[in-house]
Amino acid sequence: MGVRGVVLVVVDARERDYGSFKARFDVDVMRRLGVGPGDIVLVVGRRVTAAIAWPSYPEDAGKGIVRLDSVVRENAGVEVGDKVVVRKASFSEARVVVLTPVSREILATEGVAGYVRGKLVDLPLVVGDVVPIGFLGGEVSFKVTYTFPKGVVVVTPDTEVVIAGSLSELVAFKFIVAELLENKGYRVVSIGRGENEPDIVAERNGRKVVVKIVSGDKGSFYETLGKLVTLMKDPNAEYMLAATEEYETLLNKIPENVREKLNLKTLIIEKKYSIKETCRNKLES
Repeated sequence: MGVRGVVLVVVDARERDYGSFKARFDVDVMRRLGVGPGDIVLVVGRRVTAAIAWPSYPEDAGKGIVRLDSVVRENAGVEVGDKVVVRKASFSEARVVVLTPVSREILATEGVAGYVRGKLVDLPLVVGDVVPIGFLGGEVSFKVTYTFPKGVVVVTPDTEVVIAGSLSELVAFKFIVAELLENKGYRVVSIGRGENEPDIVAERNGRKVVVKIVSGDKGSFYETLGKLVTLMKDPNAEYMLAATEEYETLLNKIPENVREKLNLKTLIIEKKYSIKETCRNKLES
């Protein structure tokens, strides 16, 4: 088992490493931390960010330094000559990453989101990080404003990257509900974007859970319930209708025999974005 962290002095990265998110430090320090080349590490300065562990250059051996490029330094809140703590990181594959342009406006299309994802694949991110992406018209910096799951995440080709300008209120609410479900022991498999597909697909104890989320007026409640019914094709799955507490009366009007017949649960989300548990709607702990 490695040590919890090692204090190292920050030195500028060499040009070849700029944009790679690499943190180059002594292989002896790697062994002490229990990490190898390519592993994800935390870099703790005035704030916490993540980087990719990489062996130091032979001439840097034994100097107690870590080479970081300007992006990683800024995300850690440090400058050349400052000290940072480097630690082994726990991380997850990113399912969703929401980015907000901070340097200039950009057209938030699916094509742009796909291009940005391609530039970020295999890189570690933490909420609050700022990452520059090169475009034909110049560089655009994006701030990481949300990740699912939380914590350190690594972008993959399957990560859904959303540019904040294209983020509707409903899509944002889907992320909130997904996070609440994860906190209750569900594993979120996917977050949908189409009107006629599940908003969230999750699983718990080997059982698939299909979720539709109510948004809008009273009419949309019944419309969403109808869409959920059309998705009820797997008799072994569980189906869930999620809504904010303003729909609680309508949710409670669904007869118990109908719930049982359809394998239907209802989920009430309070305004403070927590799950309101009642005898009728309680999710198993």
